[in-house]
Amino acid sequence: MPARIGDAAARALARAMRSEVVAHNVASLVKPPKVDEEEVEILKADQIATVLKALEGHPLHCLVVLALSSGARRGELLALTWENIDFGATATAERPYRPATLTITRSLEQTRAGLRFKPPKARRTACARLRSPAAPWRRCKAIARRSSNTT
Repeated sequence: MPARIGDAAARALARAMRSEVVAHNVASLVKPPKVDEEEVEILKADQIATVLKALEGHPLHCLVVLALSSGARRGELLALTWENIDFGATATAERPYRPATLTITRSLEQTRAGLRFKPPKARRTACARLRSPAAPWRRCKAIARRSSNTT
């Protein structure tokens, strides 16, 4: 976080200098600190199974299945509707298994004014093939059916 603050200060001082509010941008005289990249820890298959088993029956189960199988960001997941998920129902006799597909068209963000939708970070519609054990998808598909029948 300190590097971001330093970047913001440097930009603000550069703008102030262009506007002739200050004579010098003192931030340009210092080298910014090196930001250590945090290594992301990827869950192993047995850890994923443990998480999914622990969330069976929980309202967030399908969201977690999507998160673990798609790699989508939190805001992208929260902006999804059932229409964004193709469960692979159009499989054919020649191709009996077709992976589910998730289409990401927007992201949800919180601002001071409240929640708003924005384009996804990739700035284009993203499509992910979801390769996950069949059982979690069957449960999510059943929830989707129940949800569409009640609306």
